[in-house]
Amino acid sequence: MHDEPDEPLSARNGDLARGLAWCLAGEGGEREVRIVGELALSCAARIPEVGQRSAKTANACIAALGETMSEGATAQLTRLLAAIEYPQARALIEKALQSAAARRGGAVPDAAATRGPGA
Repeated sequence: MHDEPDEPLSARNGDLARGLAWCLAGEGGEREVRIVGELALSCAARIPEVGQRSAKTANACIAALGETMSEGATAQLTRLLAAIEYPQARALIEKALQSAAARRGGAVPDAAATRGPGA
């Protein structure tokens, strides 16, 4: 079975997508983290009269990217911060970026410069 683009992710597909996100992010390669970033964007997409396609999966993607210690994962989180409008997801992204910066001893991207749509 598959989900339609304008429908929420089914519970089963959401479980599979979350597991896939963690497996891919664990690899840490550029291609893998880019796929996880795209999955996060797809799941955070707003469906009229419903909300996010799958907030749980989008949040899992964000968490998985946050645990991945690679420049690619940080770049994906920065891209998500600019693209996702939901406050809860944005807070998770900011927290993940802060954790990544602390692990690396670097700076966090300026949140004001990466405000999402309508922020």
